[in-house]
Amino acid sequence: MRRQLILTVSAIAVVLGMTSCDDDPLTGPGFTCDVTNPVRDIVLGQSSSTLLVRSPARAGDTLQLSTRVTNRQGTLRTDVPVQFSSSDNAIATVDSNGVVRALTPGVVTITARACGTTSTTVITVRPVVATVVVTPTLDTLVVDDSTVINARAFGQTGARLSDVKFTFAAVPGNVVAIRVASDSTVVVRGIAPGTVTVTATGEGSSATTTILVLARGFLNFASGANSIEAGGDLTCGIITLGQAFCWGLNDRGQVGAVTDSLCFQPFEPTSGAGDSVVNAALPCTLNPRKIVSPAEFVTIAAGDSSACGINSVGRAFCWGYNRQGQLGNGSVTSRPAPSIVTTALTFTSVTVGGSHACGLATGGAGYCWGADSVGQLGDGRRVNSTTPIPVVLNGAPGFFTAISAGFRHTCAVATDGGAFCWGANDSAQLGNGTRNRSETPSPVSSSIRFTAITSGGEHSCGIAVGGAAYCWGSNLDGQLGNGSSGPASETPVAVVGGLLFTRISAGARDLSIIRKVIVNGDTTEIRERVKAGHGHTCGLTTTGVVYCWGDNADLQLGRGPFSGGGGSSGGTPVPVALGERPAGVSFTSVSVGNRHTCAVGSDGAAYCWGSNIFGALGNTLQAAYRGLPQRVTTPR
Repeated sequence: MRRQLILTVSAIAVVLGMTSCDDDPLTGPGFTCDVTNPVRDIVLGQSSSTLLVRSPARAGDTLQLSTRVTNRQGTLRTDVPVQFSSSDNAIATVDSNGVVRALTPGVVTITARACGTTSTTVITVRPVVATVVVTPTLDTLVVDDSTVINARAFGQTGARLSDVKFTFAAVPGNVVAIRVASDSTVVVRGIAPGTVTVTATGEGSSATTTILVLARGFLNFASGANSIEAGGDLTCGIITLGQAFCWGLNDRGQVGAVTDSLCFQPFEPTSGAGDSVVNAALPCTLNPRKIVSPAEFVTIAAGDSSACGINSVGRAFCWGYNRQGQLGNGSVTSRPAPSIVTTALTFTSVTVGGSHACGLATGGAGYCWGADSVGQLGDGRRVNSTTPIPVVLNGAPGFFTAISAGFRHTCAVATDGGAFCWGANDSAQLGNGTRNRSETPSPVSSSIRFTAITSGGEHSCGIAVGGAAYCWGSNLDGQLGNGSSGPASETPVAVVGGLLFTRISAGARDLSIIRKVIVNGDTTEIRERVKAGHGHTCGLTTTGVVYCWGDNADLQLGRGPFSGGGGSSGGTPVPVALGERPAGVSFTSVSVGNRHTCAVGSDGAAYCWGSNIFGALGNTLQAAYRGLPQRVTTPR
């Protein structure tokens, strides 16, 4: 009887123990849920995880959860079984071994439970990334420029997947630098010329983009297009990918960008009694500044106080001073940023003079706009035009292969090679055997056939078939290159030396400068012409050597000395000195400005010499004069 009672009590204890653990293993000394060695923590591998699911779901779309059960001393309990459950079995199930199987996209909470202690983890079930798309798929950069690369992920159904984290890698690794901007975006900067493949990888899927990185330098155009142009204390140039930059005087917005300096011009007081002249501080920029424009330019032109360029689809843009309508945008309001020329025409070339501009439309028709006070627009009316009007040749629209705007005259080459000029003719710059101005194209008095032509202040030059150069007009400083200086020539004279040229450029010192004049206590700003009739000329030979002749008061002939002023003029072409050019570097283009000269080297660098009063040499300095080629700061 006593033995039976003991067995009954034991059975009751077992039942009570099972009830108190609420389906957990038995408690008490010696049992799994031993109250003397309780389970304190259940640690799941991660507080959250991502599980990918295919469409339809497959048996392999699983995730193994890891658990760690410890007692109050932190000792591992390996004898305790763990039970698992899912908050939504339609999204993911979990078995007794902690294997989570994905069924459809969503978010579930998996609970792990042992001896009354629980722990949870959040599982995000995401569609498998089936496709990655990278944009752009192909891009071109200039060294030191950047582009943004975006990666997007898509599932098997074609739906875009959000919140996918990508990694990016570039091969080879020495062409670009990658900076992460977000989980799906990077900024790629070119650091060296070359071709690089950038791979974006998201959740096991990848896509690539190819980037071509080009050297940063001034372009070398094989045709007559200009990659660098010197104007009135202003220079503009085009580098890789058609990026346009200007530097120098910016008193009328002609740089097309924000000014970074102030420059002071020297002067000789000439005011009368009771008046005085003050040295004006004028805005300028001493190193190349990128023009504020999204356009990619294929050619550029700089004038007295304005500039123009043509973009890759032939549209013309101009910026700067616009009092005579020389920007061609239908107004007389100056613009510090490129403004599209108001016309449906597309152009192949553009040229800017003192207060007017001209261009050749697709097909060769000549058009001009701006000041027409002496007939420089060539339409026979002498009426300023704020939009392009056709040049009239023999009573019909004129067609040309080359055109050049001077200070107050224009010259062009007709389709048969004959040269025509129109506008002012004070110094015989029209070359028609007279000193009379012409309001429509007048033939240059010569049977010479030309391939190129240039208009300066009061002289003009051209390259004949075969490469010989001829000039006409003012010769005060020997700018005609005929070996002497003095009287003007009303017809073309040969440039001496037997040189053969591929390019020629004429300039002048008779462009305007600004003075602030104080009259009876009131300050007024005026423009003055300086040394009318003076000028210089430079040409590029077939061997890549630049020769210059004419006015050298600002060392613009590039023959030295390094600094100073008042260099001797000369009527005989002399090669430009080496200066800062590396040995073996030849020139590929040349352009003459008001009182400075610039050229592009075969190394892709630009070099300028002459007056630097307003920073036109682009070497970050405002040194007055440099008689040897100075390397232009690389545009950034």
